[in-house]
Amino acid sequence: MIPQVYRVPAALVSALAQGRGDGEMIRLLASSQRSRQALLVRAVVAEASEAGHRHAAIAEAGYRLLARAERADRAAVTALLRYPAVGAWAIDALGALRGAAPQSARVGRITAVAAAAAVRARIDFEIDVPVDGQDRALELPSLGRLALPAPAPAPAPSFPPASSSVDETVAHVSCSAGTIDVSGLPGAARFAGPYDRDDTAAAWLAVRRLAARRGPHAICLPFDDVDPYRFPSHVDLAGHLDRREFSWWRRTFAEGWRILVARHPIAAREVAALVTAVSPIAAAPGVRRNASSRAAPGAVAATRPDGPLTMALALVHEVQHIKLGALMDLMPMADEASTHLYYAPWRPDPRPLQALLQGAYAHSGVAEFWLNESAALPEGAARLDAQEQFARWRDASGQVADFLAGHPGLTEYGRLFATGLSTRLRALGEVALPSAALELSHDAARTHRARWEYDNGRNSAAG
Repeated sequence: MIPQVYRVPAALVSALAQGRGDGEMIRLLASSQRSRQALLVRAVVAEASEAGHRHAAIAEAGYRLLARAERADRAAVTALLRYPAVGAWAIDALGALRGAAPQSARVGRITAVAAAAAVRARIDFEIDVPVDGQDRALELPSLGRLALPAPAPAPAPSFPPASSSVDETVAHVSCSAGTIDVSGLPGAARFAGPYDRDDTAAAWLAVRRLAARRGPHAICLPFDDVDPYRFPSHVDLAGHLDRREFSWWRRTFAEGWRILVARHPIAAREVAALVTAVSPIAAAPGVRRNASSRAAPGAVAATRPDGPLTMALALVHEVQHIKLGALMDLMPMADEASTHLYYAPWRPDPRPLQALLQGAYAHSGVAEFWLNESAALPEGAARLDAQEQFARWRDASGQVADFLAGHPGLTEYGRLFATGLSTRLRALGEVALPSAALELSHDAARTHRARWEYDNGRNSAAG
């Protein structure tokens, strides 16, 4: 698993900012995320050994199995390395290894990653996998979760309590012809698949799939409501959805994909190339939220979509973040040490420069989404609403991009990107709109700014 060296021409950076990121740039970003994840995984193994972690040898064995799986099926391992939960786990483990309690790092989880890779590569294997003593489940990233038999009730503790062996939390996992056997703990477990659907009798919760097609354009994304590392903890994730709720997601996703292919073909290609999993967010009825994270690249988390258009918009919004996040992993865009905060026309709170650039880019994608939608609608209230949304986010993103284009807190590449974004939004400013849409947009912008200043005071602000 040798990572690549990446050189990104300035012309490609500018093109991506202007919404002209071609297939070459999108492939480069996808490939770079694979290399990033491979480096993170290898760093966990190396630093576990340096720290004398109790599971360092187990981690080394996991890495060897991962390399073996790659030799058998590189595409399968690439898909797993780009899986959001793998990167999120690696970042978490490295943080613990470099912190005050390195022994708390879950470095042994690489064996579960390797086991999932081996299953996907269709090779037989045996490996020891550390299992959480309380949760007692074998978690296979991108595949699912196998609950293990509960241990017998523990005897009354001795005084002083006897120390427990860490081996008690290590399960022996083997796989032959696609059937997984778990032993080495009280009780045993077996699962023979299929892996993409729940099996209550076998205590298997699957990472199910959202699949869709329109003409020759197909997509199939993992729907992960199982893995504890599927998305950073600042988002309140939903638990495993029942069959009826998942069916709603599957239908809505399929209809949303058809909207993307029909009216937003560039965004559809980017979603297919860069989004690698979807996870549901828990929220009260009527609350809408979607998110992505550089700590779990490729993940889109979202509340229950109220319809296909909402689903399509969430994917467009978040793929913008994913693109820029991948580019930021290759080249710094801003001085991350800066503590200055600024007004963002889409947030209730002040934002740092890097987040401001991310938000402007994401909302430029939102603006273009509504422009395309308005062109497909007949005259009437729905079209006026789409035109208002286009004007609102075009102007908001444009003001921020103009502010950032010459900002000394951005790096050379950051200013190049902001300038390209500003150029694109200025071109969109030439789109003629009815006065009613512009008035509604301006009213919404003034209301947001007034509320922001009331809540936050007149901090430094863009625009």
